[in-house]
Amino acid sequence: MTTIEPIRRSRLYQGIVEQIQALLEKGELRAGDQLPAERQLAEQFQVSRASVREALRSLELLGIVETRAGGGTFVRRVSPDDLAKPLHSLIARGHTVSDVIEFRGVVEPAIAALAAARITPAQLAELRELLNAQERRVAANQSYVEEDTRFHEVI
Repeated sequence: MTTIEPIRRSRLYQGIVEQIQALLEKGELRAGDQLPAERQLAEQFQVSRASVREALRSLELLGIVETRAGGGTFVRRVSPDDLAKPLHSLIARGHTVSDVIEFRGVVEPAIAALAAARITPAQLAELRELLNAQERRVAANQSYVEEDTRFHEVI
């Protein structure tokens, strides 16, 4: 993990989450890899261990890593269903819209970057058509939930 930079944000754990996601996108971390110990991550990111723990909890809730008692934290294989579970959980537990937006702000840029790198011409054409369909429905003051759901499934 040679590309870690100090975090300078009010919500430090988000910066840690974003950098670990970036390492996954670049292929510097892969499914099955063990992350360094909390203390080492705190030193590398130049943050407290509490911030590292919060980031690791977030990554675990996202299904990106798993912590094994006494064994460390490992990168998991991520399925689309794993990514949707934490969002559903936030909503089910009565979190505010602001909480959901914050969660999406951490997760969606990484998903979009990965999708952009892997998209096929057929998927791109389908996304364009879905966006056009959404625009038509908005102009007609109609619901576009089905198109939006399919859009996110394609991504």
